[in-house]
Amino acid sequence: MSKDPQQQLSPIEKASQMNEKYLNSPNENFQYNMNSFEDLQGWRNRLVDLFLNIYDDISLIDLGCGLGDKSFRFVNSTTSQINSIHLVDFSSSSIDFVSDIFKKTVIDDKNIVVSDADEYLQQLNKDSVNLVFMFGFIHEVHGRKTLEMHLKRSLQKNFLILISDNLLHFKLRTLVSELKSVYEKNYVFRISKLFMDYKILYSMNPFMVKIIKHKGRTDKFLILTTNYPKYKLKNILQNKL
Repeated sequence: MSKDPQQQLSPIEKASQMNEKYLNSPNENFQYNMNSFEDLQGWRNRLVDLFLNIYDDISLIDLGCGLGDKSFRFVNSTTSQINSIHLVDFSSSSIDFVSDIFKKTVIDDKNIVVSDADEYLQQLNKDSVNLVFMFGFIHEVHGRKTLEMHLKRSLQKNFLILISDNLLHFKLRTLVSELKSVYEKNYVFRISKLFMDYKILYSMNPFMVKIIKHKGRTDKFLILTTNYPKYKLKNILQNKL
């Protein structure tokens, strides 16, 4: 019997699927993903570029890092000091590729690991990171709220979490409700704007970006922040989007 496309794969099934995916032309896919200005990858690159210099000192964790292209783009574009970087994926093929790509990157504290993301977060010290990437990751998490609570424990005071996903397995309002129950402070402001092929509605509550039009398909993206100064974030968005 075929599997319902909306049903989540087991961790073992997903790891096997991802290993096969990342063995297929990884360098070619890495270069495309990192440099694209179109489609989904282009949007995620835009998110990365928006926040290149949001902090003077950055400790980054990329959960479900895949080929590591978004973190690599960030690290090689920011002028900020990278104190530490954590690249986590449960695909060994992914991490083998990422380890090689980041080999010459001058960051003293590099953690490039094959691991279940939630297990890795539980091992992190408190106040370990201030910037989090979750690109194409959260829809594969079975216990999202538990993971979010473990992530919160590892975050510094002024942190930023970037989430971009396709919401295959849950509704946007469900995710927002979960996030709001973990991260209490909410900002609210709304803008509607056309950018390239994206018509964007976003509201800081915590901070949601919904893609209305995106190359003929509907995708939804979410950015979450707490405790980062509201006026600074507002200026970043108004000046750069």
